[in-house]
Amino acid sequence: MVWDVRATLREEPPSAQPGAARRLVVIGQDRVESQLLVDRVQVTIGRGEDCTIQLDDPLVSRVHVVLHVGETLEVEDMGSANGTRVRGERLAPRTPVTVALGEVFDVGTTLLVVQAVDATAAPRRVRPHSHLEARLEDECLRRTRAKKRPFGLVRVRLDGDFDRAEVERVLGAALIDDDLLAAWGPAEYELLVLDGGRVERLVSKVESDLAALGVRVRLGSARHPADGVTVDALLDAASVHRATDENAPVLEDPAMRDLYRLLERVAHGSIPVMLLGETGVGKEVLASAVHRASPRHAGPFVRLNCAALSESLVESELFGHEKGAFTGADQAKAGLMEIASGGTLFLDEVGELPLASQAKLLRALEQKEIMRVGALKARPIDVRLVSATNRELEAEIEAGRFRRDLFYRLNGVALKVPPLRARTVEIGTLARRFLDRAAIDLGLARAPALSEAALARLEAYEWPGNIRELRNMMDRAALLAGDIVEPIHLPLDKLDVSEWSQTAPPATPQELADLAPEDRAARERIVQALEVCGGNQTRAADLLGVSRQTLSKWLGKHRLPRPRRDREK
Repeated sequence: MVWDVRATLREEPPSAQPGAARRLVVIGQDRVESQLLVDRVQVTIGRGEDCTIQLDDPLVSRVHVVLHVGETLEVEDMGSANGTRVRGERLAPRTPVTVALGEVFDVGTTLLVVQAVDATAAPRRVRPHSHLEARLEDECLRRTRAKKRPFGLVRVRLDGDFDRAEVERVLGAALIDDDLLAAWGPAEYELLVLDGGRVERLVSKVESDLAALGVRVRLGSARHPADGVTVDALLDAASVHRATDENAPVLEDPAMRDLYRLLERVAHGSIPVMLLGETGVGKEVLASAVHRASPRHAGPFVRLNCAALSESLVESELFGHEKGAFTGADQAKAGLMEIASGGTLFLDEVGELPLASQAKLLRALEQKEIMRVGALKARPIDVRLVSATNRELEAEIEAGRFRRDLFYRLNGVALKVPPLRARTVEIGTLARRFLDRAAIDLGLARAPALSEAALARLEAYEWPGNIRELRNMMDRAALLAGDIVEPIHLPLDKLDVSEWSQTAPPATPQELADLAPEDRAARERIVQALEVCGGNQTRAADLLGVSRQTLSKWLGKHRLPRPRRDREK
């Protein structure tokens, strides 16, 4: 069957109906897609990477045509080599021509048409956070390699009461085409905006539209690559927590106050900074703070965990490689030092760098240029280096495992972060903050309180894992505790469950109604963990911080039916 594409498209109504939106339909030889249009914007169409609609068409110029979207629609040819045709006639260059809805215009071998659509007919699907993270990772990888135009991430935090359906309608209406809407907890949403140039307009529109509904909102935004080139960096940069008073750095310990005063002064220069401290003490947070307070804050902040790479990969990651430089290098790749140019490069666990890589890093820093693997010409770089380590580098130098000259090059200013056990005055504040964030992640109406006995246990603990360990413990406590976190929830792996039955029959409705509040809360946490993990008891046990055997006993104690095995495993 042969479809008459032009006849079909012209069946659109001549004008948009009340409440309708408009979309641009692109029909190429192997491509059919659409994009919603926003009033009072210009949509550029062509082969160039900076175009709103990029066409892989050899007959299309770099910037071929512009579609002016307003009360009327106007098409303007930008002086293209092969022209733009409307109603079969070639347009004069730089002369806007009005087109009606449903009217086709030709650009090379591609057909384009603007149609009216009912914006409220099909609300945008709200995806889970895990789906958004996967899309973010794909976009970061694809656009970093190909140097495509920027994309953006917007995070929206809602306060007070609100109508979820109305909020999701507003957020969905602000997105176009393949943009993504996701939920992160019951009161926070995330928007992946594939055109980074729209981020500021989108933030302004969402804020005003939600304010019209009487919804209090806080928004944060980030763009790739200016605010980061990794998923974690973009999520952190767009976090609505960072900008709020309750999520400001905890500086209740005198040593931490002094550290941050020194950090703010050091950040204004360009001198390299070395952060020292135990694992999990928060060195990456400090590195990010140095970048944000520096004159380079508008540039990218790029992270590299030196301990996570083998010696054979370090050079490619730092300096990049050309196509065909080695087996598997099927395309050229920019290194992190090149990507971070104009911004900050954070080398975490720098003491783990192999000696050969240390020499090449020193040379790049001294000469301010890098040579991609397989390249014949050096590339200039302009990066500010922040490094971190939990090793005693002086001892590593004496042992011959770290270069003395590189140490002096990195150690412009050394800042030592005290361990958590040395600043117990901050433990309570940090623990409550982590409980608040965990409650958002778990979809709880409110975060559990921290009892005095539980706080005393936290303050008496040695914290070998420092803040990272505290955060993980609070995540687990929020999942298991009811309204109050008690010592029994800390730590979870020492709960006494030996008396719990594994074979008790399911609880009756009356027995469930008669449960004590703490038993009902514990039962709900177990059910929630199983739902999050799709009924997989091993993963649910990991989430709850207990063994698989312990979870089995909990199921018996709380008279919960055992989930069926995941059939996809």
